[in-house]
Amino acid sequence: VLEGPNGRKEFPMYSGEKAYIQGLKEKFPQEEAAIDKYVKLVKVVSRGAIHAVLLKMLPLRLAQLISKCGPLTRFFPFLRASTQSLADVLWQGPQLPASPELRAVLSYIFPTYGVTPNHSAFSMHALVVDHYIEGAFYPRGGTSEIAFHTIPVIQRAGGAVLTHATVQSVLLDSAGKACGVTVKNGQELVNICCPIVISDAGLFNTYKYLLPENARCLPGVKQQLEMVRPGLGAFSVFISLRGTKEDLGLQSTNYFVCFDTDLDKAMEHYLSAPREKAAAHVPIFFISSSSAKDPTWEDRFPERSTMIVLMPTCYEWFEEWREEAKGRRSSDYETLKNSFVEASLSVVMRLFPQLEGKVDSVAGGSPLTYQFYLAAPR
Repeated sequence: VLEGPNGRKEFPMYSGEKAYIQGLKEKFPQEEAAIDKYVKLVKVVSRGAIHAVLLKMLPLRLAQLISKCGPLTRFFPFLRASTQSLADVLWQGPQLPASPELRAVLSYIFPTYGVTPNHSAFSMHALVVDHYIEGAFYPRGGTSEIAFHTIPVIQRAGGAVLTHATVQSVLLDSAGKACGVTVKNGQELVNICCPIVISDAGLFNTYKYLLPENARCLPGVKQQLEMVRPGLGAFSVFISLRGTKEDLGLQSTNYFVCFDTDLDKAMEHYLSAPREKAAAHVPIFFISSSSAKDPTWEDRFPERSTMIVLMPTCYEWFEEWREEAKGRRSSDYETLKNSFVEASLSVVMRLFPQLEGKVDSVAGGSPLTYQFYLAAPR
C-alpha cells in the first residue's frame, strides 16, 4: 500500500510466479520489460546461492586459493549480487530502468530482512523474494504448534528440550573449543556438556556476554564484532478486536504501508527526527492478523480477533529508560510509547475503517520490551 499526496494506491502481491508477474504488469503496463528483467535476475541470483554454500564447504585453504585465482563474482551471480545493494540494481543499475514507484513496490519487502535498499545486498533480497514468490503458510493452531510437534522428534532421537533455565555462559575446553553451556536453574548454576554448541542468541549476545572474558579478547572475536553493528529496532502494537474475521472483514494478508517512493530517504528523515516528533514520520508499517490466518482460531477464541502492527524504530529514543524496571518506567516513557501506538491506530483505521469502535485493548512494545522478553542486546 502506497499512501501519498495523490491518495492511496494498492499493489497486491499474488502467490505463484505467474500471478506475481501478472499482478505487477497490470499495475505497471508501461514497464513490463523491467519487471521481466527483475524476476529473471531474482531467479538467477537465488538459484546461484548453492555456489556460496559449496564454497563454504571447501577447506579454507582451497577456498582462499580459488578466490585468489580470479574474481569469483565474475562467474557466480549470487556472489556478484552480494557485492551490489538493492539500490545499485534498481536505482543505478542499467539492468532495470524502473520508475520510482515500481522501485518502491519491488523493494517493499525490505523490513523482512531489516535493512534499507541502499544497504541491503541484492543477494539477500533475491533469496527472500524467491522464497515467498509461491506464497507462505501459517500453522494451524498458531506458531506454538511448531515447537509442540518438533519437541517429540528431538526426544525420540535421544535429545532433550529444556526451558526456564537461562544460559549464563558458553563453556570452553583447554583448547578453546566450545564444549557445553552453563545454565541457571533457580539459584544454582548447572554445567551441561555437549560436543557441539549452536547459539541462536545473536552475534552480540553470544560474543559479548556468553563467551568467557578471556575468549572475548581474542583477535578473531574482536574482528568479527567490529565488522557488524546492531540492527534497527522495532516497535510493536498488539490490538485485540471484538468480532470474527468475517464480521470485521479481515483477510489472511500481510500489509506493507509506505508513505514515500524513496524508502531510503524516508527512513533517513525518520531516524534523524527528534524522538518527540518521530511517530509522525514513520515511513513504513507492517500490518497483519494472525487470527485471520488460523482456521482453528474461532474454535479457541470465539468472537475475538487480533491484529499486529510493526514499525522500525530507534533504540536510542528509548535508551534513557533502560535501567528502569519494566512496568515502572516514568510517564515520559509511556508518553513516547503512546505516540507510536496512536500513530499505528491512525494508519489501521484509515486502512480498515470498519474496525472503528471494535477495539477492545491495545498494547505497545518498545525496543526495551524486546530487550526484556527476548534478551535483545538493544
